[in-house]
Amino acid sequence: MPWEPRNIAEAIEDDDTHNVRLLLEQQHDVNATSRVTCCTALACAVQSGRQEMVASLLAARANANLQDEDNGDSAGMTALHHAAQNGWLELVTLLAQHRADLDMQEKQEGWTPLALAVADGRKEIIMEMVALRANVNASCGSAPASRNALHIATTNGRHEAATLLVDAKADVVSCFDESGFTSLHLAAANGRANIVRLMMNAAADPESRARLDDDEPAKTPLQLAAMCHEVEAAEALLVCRASVETRDGNNCTALMVAVEFEATQIVRLLASHRADLEAQDTSGRTSLVRACEERLLDMAKLLIEVGSDANAENESGTPAKDLMVVTSGRVKVMEGCSSLLASCPPADTQGPARRIGPASRLEAYLSGGQPVRLREAA
Repeated sequence: MPWEPRNIAEAIEDDDTHNVRLLLEQQHDVNATSRVTCCTALACAVQSGRQEMVASLLAARANANLQDEDNGDSAGMTALHHAAQNGWLELVTLLAQHRADLDMQEKQEGWTPLALAVADGRKEIIMEMVALRANVNASCGSAPASRNALHIATTNGRHEAATLLVDAKADVVSCFDESGFTSLHLAAANGRANIVRLMMNAAADPESRARLDDDEPAKTPLQLAAMCHEVEAAEALLVCRASVETRDGNNCTALMVAVEFEATQIVRLLASHRADLEAQDTSGRTSLVRACEERLLDMAKLLIEVGSDANAENESGTPAKDLMVVTSGRVKVMEGCSSLLASCPPADTQGPARRIGPASRLEAYLSGGQPVRLREAA
């Protein structure tokens, strides 16, 4: 004899409509959980888009806010999470009518139903959730400062979703995620120039500084664009009047950051927007001196090309033009040159632009290193 499902959830998963009706008539537990997928009966019905069955379960007093069991793939998801993720508009509306919690977090990563809809760019679901008054600024995580729907829309390049959220008064100024990013920081770092313009038109703060961690200097959106070589995003920020001279936590300008990360096009862009080529860091070094001391000869040549002063000196009083000779390895050790050579960093610390600290942390974050689901835009 064929195996007979022991509860409603398993009957729904087996597409056994007859047994589902029989179990409902016999008043079996409508909140039963499948032993196979760990999903609730209501979640099982929603995932397959069975509106009539969902209505029957709700009429039998199924709990719309019951979460899937923790040991399944959908740990902590409610029926509304499943409806939003799968794009079932009518089911979203029906569940909301039965008092489904619009802002409940699932248990794996803390995502809300709205966040799931945003990640997949489901316009109609987003519009319905907004109309139902879902909290557009709800955090997707347990920390006080956690990624929200707008952060997710920005990271995934969902411009239409971001527009809907901004129109619904999503906070573009003071909502920071777990790494200290606003949506504008993420837009700049991911090269989402259209979303940068959207955020700036909504009064986002281009001078806000994101802290990658306690040991790294905080960066502005423009500096993050420079780190990531995102020219179009950097240009969008500058056109929208982001300051080219705002300093990071190490007193470095965007030009200094662009030079450090060898962002050639952004160096030219900043120079064209009248960046101060002679601005000095905390140690009194200009961008050109920093480039020379870091053995970034191509950057040094570019800075001189755009007008940097080759006579600018480092802390030891050595002009940049002499540092370039030392850095290139063409100088001979002669009497009287010891002070000149001593002004350059030790050989074991020299090399191409350092991809440590902010860069590696940011790259890990943007590639999914943080405990969140990053879904690529289609």
